[in-house]
Amino acid sequence: MRRPSTALSSIAIAVAAALFVGFAVAHRHRGVENRGTVSVSRRDIRTVLRLAGRIAPRKLTEVKSLVSGQLVAYSVDEGAHVEAGASIATVRPDQTQELLFFQALADERVKRVNSIQAEKDLERVRALFATGIVPKASFEAALATRDAAVATHEVALQQVHVLQGRSSGGRRGATRVVDVRAPVAGTVLAPLIRPGEAVIGATNGLSSTGGSPLLRIADTSSFLVKVNVNEVDIDKLSIGMPAFVHPASALPEQRAHISRIGAEGTTNQNVTTFEVEVQIDETSSFRPGMSADVDVILAERREVLSLPASAIDRKGAVAFVVLANGARRQVTVGIDDGDYVEIASGLHGGESVRVDGASSAGGPGDS
Repeated sequence: MRRPSTALSSIAIAVAAALFVGFAVAHRHRGVENRGTVSVSRRDIRTVLRLAGRIAPRKLTEVKSLVSGQLVAYSVDEGAHVEAGASIATVRPDQTQELLFFQALADERVKRVNSIQAEKDLERVRALFATGIVPKASFEAALATRDAAVATHEVALQQVHVLQGRSSGGRRGATRVVDVRAPVAGTVLAPLIRPGEAVIGATNGLSSTGGSPLLRIADTSSFLVKVNVNEVDIDKLSIGMPAFVHPASALPEQRAHISRIGAEGTTNQNVTTFEVEVQIDETSSFRPGMSADVDVILAERREVLSLPASAIDRKGAVAFVVLANGARRQVTVGIDDGDYVEIASGLHGGESVRVDGASSAGGPGDS
C-alpha cells in the first residue's frame, strides 16, 4: 500500500532534477553578453551627458500696472491665450495717482497749446521763406521746433490716457479704474497678486526694476530646458552642442541644442553648479514647469566597429580582447556609450571575441 507514495516521490525527484538541469543550461546560455562569443559589428555610438531639468518658455514677460493702487479684478483666466494690447486686469488708482492724473492733464493742455503755436509759427516762417525774406536756416529751425512740440504733446497725451482709465460707474465723479494691458502675446500664467491687494505701479509695462508684477505671460511658441551642471562636467559643454530632450510626460523625444552656459556658478552644500539652457529645436505642446531629462551629445561615431563593453579588458591605458580561440589581442578603443565600445584598430568586422571572459583568459598572445 506504500508503493504509490514511493512512486510519487520518485516522480517529484525526477521533476526537480529536470528543473535544476534546465535552469543550469539556461543560465549558461543566457545571451552572449554573459558567456560565449560575440562578433565585431558596426553600429552608431554616442557618448552623452545626462542631465535633469525643468521645461520653461524661451521668453517670459512680467506684466505690471502703470499706476499704483488696488487690484480690482482679472479679466482673463490662467492658461488663456491673449494678444498684445488685450485687457487682462483692472486697477483702482490711489490718491497719489489721482493727483498725478490731474497734473498730467494740465501738462497735456500746456503742451497742446505749444504745439498749436509752433505750427502757426512754422506756417508764418514758411511764407516768409518762400518770398526770400528769411533764410533757409530760419525755416529749418521753425520746422524742428514744430516737430519737437508735436512729439512732446504726444508723450503728454499718452500719459493722460494711461492715468485716465475709465469710470467704474455711469455717473460723473465715479471711481476710476485703469486697464492693465498685455504688452506681448502669449499664454497667461498663474497670478502673482490677488484681487484686493495693493499694486505698485511701474514706469512702463515692461519694467523689470520697478513696480509689482501682476502675472506673467509666456511665449509658448518656443521652449527650453534649464539644467544645473556640476562643475566637474561644465568644461565638457559648449554652445551649439546637440542634445535630445526626454519629457517626463508621454511626449516624444525632441531635438535640441545648448543655447546658454552660465558664466558664474552657485554653491549649495559644497556642490557648485552652473545653469545651462538647452533650446528645444521643435515646437511641441509643452507646459512650463514640466520635468525633463536632457542627453547632451559629447561625441558621436556612425557605423564604426564595436564590441560590448564586457568584452574589453583594460589595463590602464591599454585595452585587450580575448579571441574565440583564447588568444589575447591588443586593440585601440575609441568612445563608448556605457554598453558598447568603439574599436578603432586591432580587429576586423566579423571576428569573434569572448564576452565577459577577457580578464580571466590567459591564453597566448596574438598579433
